[in-house]
Amino acid sequence: SISVVCKRSRKLGIPLDFEAAWRVIRRGFTRQIDLPWMELQRKGKTQRRCFPALGGAGMDGRACELVNWETKKRSGQFAYLTAGYRAAMEPLPAMRVVADGRVIESAELIMLGNGPFYGGPFDVFPAARLDDGKVDAIIAERVQKWRTPEYLWGVLTGNLPSLAGVHYVQAESLELTPVNGARVVVQLDGDATGELPAKISVAVRALRMVAPAPVR
Repeated sequence: SISVVCKRSRKLGIPLDFEAAWRVIRRGFTRQIDLPWMELQRKGKTQRRCFPALGGAGMDGRACELVNWETKKRSGQFAYLTAGYRAAMEPLPAMRVVADGRVIESAELIMLGNGPFYGGPFDVFPAARLDDGKVDAIIAERVQKWRTPEYLWGVLTGNLPSLAGVHYVQAESLELTPVNGARVVVQLDGDATGELPAKISVAVRALRMVAPAPVR
């Protein structure tokens, strides 16, 4: 999608201006970056899909499922903000997260990134690298409505991982399992794609991308 292209361009330092981006392409420099994959459930079947930029489950997935596409065409990211608010007002199912052996028994939200940015210009994953063989994850044990201003502050300032009840992990593999058989929605690169349970892995430096300068 266009939004994924813009996120990936930002992470690689490619200008969003067409003429400047075309000059980068003509120089011909490339870079090998990681490609995360998720094995998930869709319509009763197991599917395996890649997500070059971002993914999520729980409230994050439900918000993408609630996005009004007409609103998205007119207002872009605003559609996700309104859908996120609607999702936060619902009872949220829980999931169990295992990240390289570390266990979080109950979480209502997980955000996954293959780079620092999430949902536009927000530097949500400060330690993320495109070629470190890991997926970065922010995991919230609970999403509490009264803490909405605190969450927004965390996103805008890059301090979301420092909030109480929020975990920041980097992992080569993750397993996400619904608690008590609940329906937990998954989103990949901004689109509701399926449901849990899911397994996440990383194909190390499997994707070749144009870059502004050679990697030394």
